Amino acid sequence: MRPVLRHLDQYFSGKFRQYGATPRGVDWKNKFAQVIRFKQVMKIVELDVGKRFTLNDLGSGYGAMFDYLRQNGFEKFSYRGYDLSQEMVDEGRRLFGRAANFRIQKINHPRQMMPADFAVASGIFNNKNGFSNSMWQRYILDTIDCMNAASRRGFSFNVLSTYSDKEFRRSDLYYAEPLFFFDYCKRKFSPEVTMSHSYGLHEFTLMVYKRGV
Repeated sequence: MRPVLRHLDQYFSGKFRQYGATPRGVDWKNKFAQVIRFKQVMKIVELDVGKRFTLNDLGSGYGAMFDYLRQNGFEKFSYRGYDLSQEMVDEGRRLFGRAANFRIQKINHPRQMMPADFAVASGIFNNKNGFSNSMWQRYILDTIDCMNAASRRGFSFNVLSTYSDKEFRRSDLYYAEPLFFFDYCKRKFSPEVTMSHSYGLHEFTLMVYKRGV
């Protein structure tokens, strides 16, 4: 896993240096693509919107998720961003560091996350950066294992789907079998798992709820 993480640090730091604190700076096509995915992964807290919660944002970049939450009716939350890129973390602190409910830090491995009510990961599993499909799948499984260990009430993540039209697939991206990951999460983490695969993008979002587990 460590070679993957080192490469991701270099890749995303390079994107940030090129495009700055923008959706493209964290490897999204545009703001619409970024926000629609934020909306999907944040469905994990739909039943808890009016309650206080802590949120781990893995692969947070400069903390755009925090800004999204503030602008979309989330009030009683504490945000904790985690990223491999020190440059991203520094920018997040510059942009949002004065907010009392904002924290962001550089990590070298997902297991360094602190315990929280929920965890989300958006877009960190898409670009396999030349690694084999088997190594990339192992990286995803290891990462969601860490998300589960650090989450008290649930976690969510998105991945590109093998149901994508073959003629539009890119060789540098990873396309996952949705049913494999649904089954993995349901068997290993919780009987309460929801999958969304109908929001206009070539991907799926899995939400793992730990209520009653």
